[in-house]
Amino acid sequence: SGDWETVARVKGEIKGLTGSEVETARQLVSKATHQVTIRHIRRFQLTTKHRMVFRGRVFNIGDIKNVGELNRFDEILVSEEQA
Repeated sequence: SGDWETVARVKGEIKGLTGSEVETARQLVSKATHQVTIRHIRRFQLTTKHRMVFRGRVFNIGDIKNVGELNRFDEILVSEEQA
């Protein structure tokens, strides 16, 4: 599609959704496959127009939740882009 550039490098946790997690997540994001948890990034606004890359795998952002509205952690529902 278009050219992408790196706007941030962050540490986080990624986990594949299973069982009831999939059903719950897909009420928000129809193709959700994983949940990513990262520290909240204050220097820019992360949106669903961004995407994430983890070990060469590309994930489209579907939903971002600022956990507890505390600006400490974000839980992000993503769907893995298929080649």
